[in-house]
Amino acid sequence: MLRKILGLSCSALILASALGATPALAAGEGQGAVLTAEAPPPLNSTGCPSIRWDVVRTSETTFKGIVFFTDLRGTSVMDGTVARSGAFHATVRSVVGDGPTGTVTGRRTPSGLQANLVGPGCSHVTVGLQYETPQTAGSGRG
Repeated sequence: MLRKILGLSCSALILASALGATPALAAGEGQGAVLTAEAPPPLNSTGCPSIRWDVVRTSETTFKGIVFFTDLRGTSVMDGTVARSGAFHATVRSVVGDGPTGTVTGRRTPSGLQANLVGPGCSHVTVGLQYETPQTAGSGRG
């Protein structure tokens, strides 16, 4: 009888863990995975360069990266988190020159992150950050 109760308890714990688990990550999406993108200037903008994103997944729920204007007017750092639901939130702050700044919101997608940067001036773009693969590494096309 005790064996049956313990077996049912263990089964219940395993099932509860499985139901509450974070969805599995595809190959290349775990800690240390690199996401890249180059967002074109905002529509109807004058004098705004593209924005380059180079981001690393630092844990299952956190990302850090470098974000910069391609005319090299400034460089910024990005710190972000992804919730179990897939919702993404980050802050971009300038650390050298006049880099992009603002708040990033978005969602995790099967191939990376869909992000929307809202900030002053040229810091207003939507971008699809893609996980790097051996085929895309260094291409600027995530």
